[in-house]
Amino acid sequence: MDKYRLNAVFLHVKDIERAKTFYGEILGLPCGKVFEGDVAFDLGNSHLLLVPDRERGCPRTGADICLWTSDIKSAYGGLVIKGVKFFKPPAKESWGGWLAGLYDSEGNRIYLIQC
Repeated sequence: MDKYRLNAVFLHVKDIERAKTFYGEILGLPCGKVFEGDVAFDLGNSHLLLVPDRERGCPRTGADICLWTSDIKSAYGGLVIKGVKFFKPPAKESWGGWLAGLYDSEGNRIYLIQC
């Protein structure tokens, strides 16, 4: 049996331009294709797709996203300077790694993780 790996995260957003600015300019993710109003960011082996809040046959929902970083304290400091709101500052967790939690431009939760 094949193992699963993350392929894409679809994130429904109210303001596509504001979300595109947050993920592209503030977090610095490389922007990929834009199609049918969706904006894709290349995350290596997976993609983050921002989907405008519109009818698609399913209810609008948000998502929690985990982003790995090699220097969580530096990432935290840089994002705070840019006005990003954190609900959990970087802290060492019982499992040995570091974790910080922030809100994106749409109020979705993002966790920064460093092992």
